[in-house]
Amino acid sequence: MGRALLLNASFEPLCVVPSRRAVVLVLKDKAEAVAQKIGGKAYGIDVTNEADLVRVIDETEAQIGPIDLFVSNAAYSDRELMLEADMDGFRRTIDVTMWGAFYGVRASAATKRAL
Repeated sequence: MGRALLLNASFEPLCVVPSRRAVVLVLKDKAEAVAQKIGGKAYGIDVTNEADLVRVIDETEAQIGPIDLFVSNAAYSDRELMLEADMDGFRRTIDVTMWGAFYGVRASAATKRAL
């Protein structure tokens, strides 16, 4: 979804108008290709690590200014039946899908307090 959002023509003005900026975290293996396509910078990080998200958001705002839009769409799933699910895999699903989104939105929103 994040890749599609960035590459969609209707979103393009958000990426090219100097007064607007966008930061989207995508899968590590796809981040560089998407960044090259839109003229952005790729960050391959573990979204379950709150400190990494805070660091990337702080670095980005220091380099290009305030983030106008933060898209948090990291997701993970082993796609197993509940009764057959490996609990480590389920914890990873929760960590990435819930905590990863929460940490990213929280870190992005924290920078807005100063405004």
